[in-house]
Amino acid sequence: MAEKFGGLPPVEGEEPRPPFPSEAEIVKLMDDTSLIKDISPNAASLEGYMYPTTYTFPRDAKANDIIRAMVEQFRKFWKPEWTAEAAKIGRTPHEIVTIASLIETETSIETERPIVASVIFNRLSRGIPLGIDQANVYLAKMEGRWDGVINKSDLEADSPYNTRTHVGLPPGPISSVTESSISAALQPAQTDFLFYVRNTDANDGTHWFYASAAEFEKGKAKYQKWLATQR
Repeated sequence: MAEKFGGLPPVEGEEPRPPFPSEAEIVKLMDDTSLIKDISPNAASLEGYMYPTTYTFPRDAKANDIIRAMVEQFRKFWKPEWTAEAAKIGRTPHEIVTIASLIETETSIETERPIVASVIFNRLSRGIPLGIDQANVYLAKMEGRWDGVINKSDLEADSPYNTRTHVGLPPGPISSVTESSISAALQPAQTDFLFYVRNTDANDGTHWFYASAAEFEKGKAKYQKWLATQR
């Protein structure tokens, strides 16, 4: 979900800047996808198409100006050959950006991203729900009911963003994306993995990966036991 744009504090001697639009108004601005129609005609929102980097804006910049600048940066970032690479693996650019956003939220370890991508593609090919709870978190935020904890109601929501119950990709990206996640989505590792869980031995953000549900259950039990010690 788009981050809130906060106003800058007033500077002595200057007129206070007008307040930024509300989050709901910003999300509405993001519904105008005309800036990316040539790259991703299937996109229904600019979510995922605003490039994450450091920007400098004048104090009187409007939210629409900021969104446009971030999308223009994404356009510079997107390589035309990626569209061709997506077609080679039977995916649209929109699907690749969506997959990349899932990868982005699942691991910050760049060397793991192709492996996470392999799990996503393996599950898609077998018709297994992705089970990526960050998509449920995104949905809860979009609906204004996120309270910082994944609740049972979040996991039971009737929405294509509920990757616990709906097979296939969510309708669109759930976060901004970086090049390493795009690369992983276009060139996933070749594995038979279907599951992963946080590596509590290293506790460095890495994961254990499994092809077997039985082995995954053992890993999950170990993770839950570790998690209980952290509370």
